[in-house]
Amino acid sequence: MIARAACGLGIGLVAGVVGTAAITVSQLTAMRIRGRKPSNSPAKAVEKVFAIRPIDDAAESRLNELAHWGYGTSWGAVRGIMTAFGLRGPWADTIHWGAVQGTAMLLLPALEVAPPVREWGAKEIAFEGLHHVVYVTAVGLTCDALCRRFASPQATERIPWSILVGGAVSEGIRRSAQRARPVMAQVPERAREWSQAAADRLPAVARR
Repeated sequence: MIARAACGLGIGLVAGVVGTAAITVSQLTAMRIRGRKPSNSPAKAVEKVFAIRPIDDAAESRLNELAHWGYGTSWGAVRGIMTAFGLRGPWADTIHWGAVQGTAMLLLPALEVAPPVREWGAKEIAFEGLHHVVYVTAVGLTCDALCRRFASPQATERIPWSILVGGAVSEGIRRSAQRARPVMAQVPERAREWSQAAADRLPAVARR
């Protein structure tokens, strides 16, 4: 179980990077279409949680990128563990999307780096949900593909215990039969000796 969780964690981290790249492209495209500036909410959230303050705008921009990629990568690890324990496909994507979307709608207002959800408006919520659809789809496809890639060779190379046990029993029977052959070869000879001895004694018994 620990090995499976570790494998899922590793796969999820890789998938998280892929998903973060996908949502970054989605967000940049939406910002260009809507004429909006990049959000600094990730950096503000990190500043709130860890009580830090960048020294200048360039440092805050770097922190924003780091928080964005770290947050997306860590959520990929969750999906990777889900995949490793058999929760895959559209159902896993739906659960993953609900967790990511719900956390964004609750965490950012709670940290006071975004307005309450009731003030977002339907359009903003729809765009946020769409970005997260792009993210979880990219993460899910990557996780499922990597899991199949690493699990299939192991499944084909794994030898069932029944084959090992059956082979051991067969080998034991074969060796026992080989050891028994000299003994079995002596049985007819000994039978002839016993028959001859009985025949020799028979006249003596009859004379009595």
